[in-house]
Amino acid sequence: MEPTKTVNMTTTRLVFMTGAAVFSLRGLSFMAIEELTMVFYVLFGTILFLIPASMVSAELGGAFASTGGGVYTWVKEAFNKKLGFLAIWLQWIQNVVYYPILLGFAAAIIAYMIGKPELAEDIIGCGAVLSELHPNTPPRGPSLMARDRIISGLSRAVIVIEAGEKSGSLDTAAKATKQGRCVYAVPGSAGTDQLIAGGARVINPASPDFDALAAEVSQ
Repeated sequence: MEPTKTVNMTTTRLVFMTGAAVFSLRGLSFMAIEELTMVFYVLFGTILFLIPASMVSAELGGAFASTGGGVYTWVKEAFNKKLGFLAIWLQWIQNVVYYPILLGFAAAIIAYMIGKPELAEDIIGCGAVLSELHPNTPPRGPSLMARDRIISGLSRAVIVIEAGEKSGSLDTAAKATKQGRCVYAVPGSAGTDQLIAGGARVINPASPDFDALAAEVSQ
């Protein structure tokens, strides 16, 4: 069994984590309007939410320090496996909704910074697409392959359910492996069998082991 790694929480890291939890792009306009009144709101939220939430998290983290899984393990031990899986799924779906909105706010702020507020109005009303490629770039193979590393980089794990011998999913799985992400595959197709032969973890769709999955992904 590998020795447990100990990570110290420095004051600087704690300050940045707290700042990231309190201040965000979403609240910049509100903070600018309220000015010093924001001190009251920040203290109010800190006393009634941040401090109690941190104490609960510290208690649960200490109680399950030797068990991987994070939120999944906490909810599973309190209720059952299905609710534990639902908890981490809700975390994931929250990010799916949150990140595009956050990127839209960021794009709107950039529009104001460059002196084009009408562009911000278009972004807020119609949305925006952020890409590392130039506009009107044709969807060719190399650009699609480049996209795979972004998909895997934003993920904590990659699960390939079905894939052919030359499927793009294999490229995503390969990039995930290089990035240190967990790669899982469901046996039964040429591509997934190839991944399993190369070291991917096997997922049995009939009875998936959520405990092992959550523990490995949370490491």
